[in-house]
Amino acid sequence: MAEPISYVDTSALLKWYVSEPGSDAVAAWIEGQSSLVFSRVGWLEFRCAVNRRRRARHLDDATADDVLGRFFADVAVGAYTLLPLNDEQALAANDLIARLAAPLRTLDALHLAAAIAHGADSIATADHVLAVAAREMGLTVSLFGRSQ
Repeated sequence: MAEPISYVDTSALLKWYVSEPGSDAVAAWIEGQSSLVFSRVGWLEFRCAVNRRRRARHLDDATADDVLGRFFADVAVGAYTLLPLNDEQALAANDLIARLAAPLRTLDALHLAAAIAHGADSIATADHVLAVAAREMGLTVSLFGRSQ
């Protein structure tokens, strides 16, 4: 039997690195996973989210630099399997946006397409719309509060 594959999106992964509501639940979930996958789109979105919080002064410079440093170090040592982004996933995301009832945003559609393309069994997110769409696609969902 194949090991289950768990996909983590940026909204949940941020809670692993930044202490906020839901962080303890995300930590428990991450620690319970045997295999975590994350898309290149999330890799880019993570930097954007941290920098957005820095500009809004929700994170000071030292904290933002620490969060980014820890995240990129974890990626470098293979804490997550970093999935490539390709044209097939972009086309699949387009299809998901067109056919699902949930009003997916672009990056969420790309996350869901990546999870499906790589055989994920479950997805962790803090985004309600992504959670609804993932359930519609048959994935088990761990939802960790509101997206920031």
